[in-house]
Amino acid sequence: MTLSERSLVLLAALAVWFGLDFVGAPGLVSREALVSPAGAMMAALAIIAILGVMRVRLSAALFLAALALWAALQIETHWATYLLVDASESKLRWYERVFGDNWRFLPLIAGRTTPDGYHAILAGLILVNMVSALADCLRKATSNVQ
Repeated sequence: MTLSERSLVLLAALAVWFGLDFVGAPGLVSREALVSPAGAMMAALAIIAILGVMRVRLSAALFLAALALWAALQIETHWATYLLVDASESKLRWYERVFGDNWRFLPLIAGRTTPDGYHAILAGLILVNMVSALADCLRKATSNVQ
């Protein structure tokens, strides 16, 4: 279950977009410290990329697991209170304080947190990478069956 070239290219695109979080882009994303949970995720992406380039077995499964964890964190932080349930007053205030000045393209919904454009695109990249990593895992699994 090694990472395909497609997955490595998609991982690179994800890392470049996510890297904006560490340099900051006014109106798009604020700057985050390298020593942070986001920094740990960037380190994990770098390690997985190295394992993928080295064609290490299970690199696709490891990438898929990391992406699933990241997706769960993104859903809890940005998407559950936009798509599923109303946000508490404290979460609305926090979200507006942290992400309120950032560019958005999704429609505003009263009582809900609206993900900013950076996190909407990040979510799309995470999803596309998950599909590619899953395809890599299944490709190996089906080739073992034959």
